Amino acid sequence: MTGKNPLIQALALVVATALLGLAFVIGAVVIGVLLALGAVAAIAIAIRIWWLQRKVRAAAATGTSGPSARQVIEGDYTVVGARASHPRSLPRDDARGRPRDSAD
Repeated sequence: MTGKNPLIQALALVVATALLGLAFVIGAVVIGVLLALGAVAAIAIAIRIWWLQRKVRAAAATGTSGPSARQVIEGDYTVVGARASHPRSLPRDDARGRPRDSAD
């Protein structure tokens, strides 16, 4: 490959050492950037969780519920145009209130 020339071997060793050092520095920078991005994401998630817990505690303390809480709406209604072929209740066969069995 390089032959027996000591000058070329020394130059190859210097170039290989420089490339290895450069690869190490670039790797360290990439790992540092990834760790920094992970730290920023972790802080953002922690702040979001803290904010949501704060809102839930405040809502629980005041007794109010958020927009996703279930509410009961009461009212009257009238059935219009009911068909006779679709009964609203099962026919009863005795005083005990049992539904009539089709096998009876």
